[in-house]
Amino acid sequence: GLSDRSLPVTGLIFGCLILTVPSFVFQLVVLAAWVAWVRPAARWRGAVALVVPALLVVSVWSARTYAVFHEFVFVSNNGGINLFIGNSAHSSPNAAPDVQGVYESYPIFKAAGLSEVEQDRYYRRRALEFILENKARAVKLNETRGREMILSAYAEAIRLRYRFFSYGDAMLIL
Repeated sequence: GLSDRSLPVTGLIFGCLILTVPSFVFQLVVLAAWVAWVRPAARWRGAVALVVPALLVVSVWSARTYAVFHEFVFVSNNGGINLFIGNSAHSSPNAAPDVQGVYESYPIFKAAGLSEVEQDRYYRRRALEFILENKARAVKLNETRGREMILSAYAEAIRLRYRFFSYGDAMLIL
């Protein structure tokens, strides 16, 4: 189990993970809730010992980003462009990302002097507009990509004879 000494180290690791993959913040919340639930005697002390180091790592990076851009950016300012690449008129299921829309906009951004944060907001807005205007296509794009990727990874694991069968599969593929 997680000891009192391992919780802060785990928090530091989670802080680094969040800097690398911002969606890990959700796993941190789940883990903190689990720690609070399984340790009734020190319920909140354990959760705080886990979360505070992660927040320290992230806050140092966020402070640096604020100093550079003069705006608050939680961790990353490329979420909008990633959302746009996967959800635009140029996107297609089961294909490599088409960054045509990104390349078309770059000279305009450069001429206008937009910061990376402003560019990210632009791409996020464009992606959300596409999703709202083309709901069925957006669902199809993301459903197909995710399912095919998981099935491909699963087939590769079986082909390489990974020995995870004795533990039971840890996922449900629909």
